[in-house]
Amino acid sequence: MPLTPTEPKKRFSVVVIGGGIGGLAAAIGLRLSGQTVTVIELREKYLGQTGGARQGLNQTANSYTCLYALGLEEPFHKFADNGDHIKMRRYSDGTVIKAIHKKKRYSKLHREDLLRILYERAVEVGVEIITNETFESIEDTQQHVRVQLQSGRTLQPDLVVGADGVHSKVRKSIPSTKDITASPTGDCVFLVNVPKSVMAKQPSTAALYKSGEDPFHFTVGPGRCIVSWTITIRELYHLQICDFQYGDGKAYGLAEKDDSPLVSTFTDMPALRKRWGDFDEAIRTLLDETDVCTKWRIAETPLDMPWCSPTSRIVLIGDAAHTFEPFAGQGASMAIEDATVLSCLIARASQDPSLTLADVATAYESLRRPRVDAIRAMVKANAAIFGLADGEKQAERDRNIGGEGFSVGGEGREEKGAYQGTAKWSTEEAYEFTEGYDAVKEADGYVFGREG
Repeated sequence: MPLTPTEPKKRFSVVVIGGGIGGLAAAIGLRLSGQTVTVIELREKYLGQTGGARQGLNQTANSYTCLYALGLEEPFHKFADNGDHIKMRRYSDGTVIKAIHKKKRYSKLHREDLLRILYERAVEVGVEIITNETFESIEDTQQHVRVQLQSGRTLQPDLVVGADGVHSKVRKSIPSTKDITASPTGDCVFLVNVPKSVMAKQPSTAALYKSGEDPFHFTVGPGRCIVSWTITIRELYHLQICDFQYGDGKAYGLAEKDDSPLVSTFTDMPALRKRWGDFDEAIRTLLDETDVCTKWRIAETPLDMPWCSPTSRIVLIGDAAHTFEPFAGQGASMAIEDATVLSCLIARASQDPSLTLADVATAYESLRRPRVDAIRAMVKANAAIFGLADGEKQAERDRNIGGEGFSVGGEGREEKGAYQGTAKWSTEEAYEFTEGYDAVKEADGYVFGREG
C-alpha cells in the first residue's frame, strides 16, 4: 500500500548525496512525509544515459513492499520480468538438477530501468535533484550540517544521507569511518549481456533465452557459478558469471596483482572463455559471441563499521554503510530497505516533536544492523555452497536443494577460510527469512527508547 503524503509538525531539511537506487528511494520516502529533500548526483542526466552499466537486478517481495509504498507498483512491473521458478543447472552439460517453485514471485530487470522509475517518481513528488554535481566538504555540527558543493553553492540541511556507494565520500566525513575503504574479497563477477538476435542463432541458446523468460537459471560448478535470465523489455539475455577463485586474476592471464578499478570494462575474452571452457555448450557459445563485458571485482566493508556520525546528522545507507558480496541477490534490496526504514523513522520524528535525530539514528541502526548482518552471513554460506567441487559434498548439495539444508565447509573458496554451518539453501524457510521482511512495518512498529 502506498505511503500517504502527510504534512509534518516538524519539517526536516535533508540532503541525499548519491542519486542511485538507495538514494532516490530515500528521497521519495522522505518527500512523501513532507520533508524538504535535495539529491546531489554526479551523473549528468538520468534518462538516456546508461554509463555503460550492464547489470541486471534481482528484486524480491521484501523489495516490493518498499517500492509499492513509494507508489511504484505499476511502473516497476512495466519494466520487470516476473517469475516463480528457479532452474538449477549442472555446469558441465546444462542438465537441470532441480526446478524449484517459489511461493513468492521474484522480478528481474535492468538497473537503469529501476533508476528510471525512481527518478521519475522523485521528480513527480517534488524532490530537488541536482545532477553533474558533488561536494567539496561536509562540516558536521550539533546545529546543522554544512555541505559545500563543488559548484560553490552551500547547503545547510538538518540531515545528510550518504547514499554514494562503495567508494563513499560521505563516509570519510564521519570521524570513526574516515579511513575505512572497501577491501577486495578475491571474488569477481563478469556481467555479460547477449542480444536476443544472437541467442537465436543456435538451438541451445535460443532455448536458454525462451526458458529464461520465467525461471531464472542458476548454473553451479567448481569454484564458480552463473546466474542468468532474460530481460525481455530490452531483448537481452543477462549473465552474472561469478568466480569465487578469481584471487589475483592469474587464471585470466594477469602477471601482476589485479589493481584495476572495482568495476571496469573487460576485453580479454579469450582468457574468459578459457577459464569457463568446462561449462556447457550453450555458455561457451554465448561467450564466443561476446566481445566485451563488465568486470566487477567484489569488495566489502568491515562488519562493525558505524553508520551514523556522533551528531546523528550524517547517516549512511546501502553500499556506503555495508558493502558486501552479492551472492544472495539482495544488494539493491538492502539499500531500498535501508532507505525505507530511515524515511519512515524520520516521518515519525516529524510528527512527534519529542523525537530527535539521535533517536532516529539509534532506531535505524538497531533495526537494520541485525538484518544486514544476517544477510551477509547468508551470502558467505551461499558462496561456499555454490562453488562446491565435484564430489560427495556436491552430490549431497544437489540432492538437498529445496530440502532441509546441510552443513558446508569452504570447498569453493579455500584460500579465504571455510564457512562452517548449516545452510538452508533454496528452501522456503530461507526464502521467507529473506523475502518476508516488511521494512515499513518494522519502522512503524519500533518502540523508541529501547536498546538493540
